[in-house]
Amino acid sequence: MEKLILIFIILFNVSLNAQSDRSSSSSELILLFSADTSGFIVPDNNNATTDVGTEADATTGWGNVLTTIFESQETQVNAGSSALHVTPSANSGRMFIDIHNEYNLTEGKTYIIQFDARHIGSGGKWQIGLGLNEATTSTPLIIELLNTHTAFVTYVTEFVHSSDTHFLVAEETNVGQDGGVYIDNLSIYKPE
Repeated sequence: MEKLILIFIILFNVSLNAQSDRSSSSSELILLFSADTSGFIVPDNNNATTDVGTEADATTGWGNVLTTIFESQETQVNAGSSALHVTPSANSGRMFIDIHNEYNLTEGKTYIIQFDARHIGSGGKWQIGLGLNEATTSTPLIIELLNTHTAFVTYVTEFVHSSDTHFLVAEETNVGQDGGVYIDNLSIYKPE
């Protein structure tokens, strides 16, 4: 019961923070992923799911380009039992998910995207953002991760969905063809 109350408080706070200039304080969680936390629906911790209320150790729905490692793994996680992990094989190595088509988002609507991420701890800079396709991460750029960013941090961004925000992309942005990231606990909320 304590976990359920804590999760409710976290979700409610995210809603209030995202709507600080709105008169309403409610939001709708669009269930993209689910986890097995006391029967309460929360985002999946590895970013792929096979059924509501479960956490699948998979990369379902995600793609990758120019990667050496692209996996769902159980060593570096922030919540649950697995998280996505990617490292590049060449410049602009990346992993991505088409959030528009995978989750039936509506252009012109406002959404809040939230996820946990960290750098692998060696190599160059990576960025995570929304983009027009799997090769762009500039509209908006959510975070640039340096190799000193080795603790999971939760990132939250509100955006108006458009043709420029169809994909969530994690991309290597240095000429060293190195580094990598872990992504965990992805969710998208629809404020009302």
